[in-house]
Amino acid sequence: MKKYFFLLISFVILFGCSKVDERGFYVEGKNKNIHKITKTEYDDNGYNVSGFNEDGFNSDGIHKKTNTKYNEEGFDLTGYNEIGYDKEGYDATGYDKKGFDHRGFNQKRIHKNTKSKYDEELRDYEGNKLVTDFEIGDYVDEWDEKTDKQFIYQIGIQGSFSNNATYNSDAFLILIIDEYGFRFKINKYSLGNIAHIGDDAHLKIFTEKKEKYYFNLLYGDSHERGTVSLYNSEKNNNAGNKLMKILTECQTVKIIIECDLNINYGAYETEYKFQINTSGLKEISQVINLKFKTS
Repeated sequence: MKKYFFLLISFVILFGCSKVDERGFYVEGKNKNIHKITKTEYDDNGYNVSGFNEDGFNSDGIHKKTNTKYNEEGFDLTGYNEIGYDKEGYDATGYDKKGFDHRGFNQKRIHKNTKSKYDEELRDYEGNKLVTDFEIGDYVDEWDEKTDKQFIYQIGIQGSFSNNATYNSDAFLILIIDEYGFRFKINKYSLGNIAHIGDDAHLKIFTEKKEKYYFNLLYGDSHERGTVSLYNSEKNNNAGNKLMKILTECQTVKIIIECDLNINYGAYETEYKFQINTSGLKEISQVINLKFKTS
């Protein structure tokens, strides 16, 4: 019994006699200026024994060093300067002096860099990703470093092709759109098996509204195998602009690319058919500010 009484007395001596002030801070011993409840230098309101928070402000918003409402950097208790902007340059509503938030959108939900409703990552004001099968690519220089030139592309558009040797066999299309116009890279049987295409080709477009359009295609200036192109030029009446308008006004289009003209019969021997999901093309072209050159 005496043993337990001795332990109790020792406990009281060690812990029970430590004094705290009216705010709960120890006033002596190794825990001096430590708060009894939070076990830190700050009470449950975030202020130390001297009445200042970790940023040096008291509960009245006065800074301990400057003795004003602003600290040495010019920001108040809530983190804003005298004209209402925080350290990152944003006001209480989240916009900077030019009216853009931290992601670059203004109150009209237009992005400052792309001048569209989507940022460079194709996300809108609310963070939603643009739903599209198209992607953005970057042209590179001789050092494989990105340039300021970008393009839009869609890979692996599946379709079929027919000629005098086969019917409805698998075909795959890679569509590339840049400042010069459209390139159609055709693969047959499997993606990567480049098709052989003659110098003459023809494009037929079928829209959701049952409209039909026809364009002449060129075997590109670089003679890239399996590729036919539609350039935007005065010679073809700015066909690139016309085709872009057609595609951006639809969600899907069906196309037929005819090639390998048989001069004796006056008909094309090979026909490639594809259906292209064009949703999001208008928005993504706005993001990269795509404008066709006129040659």
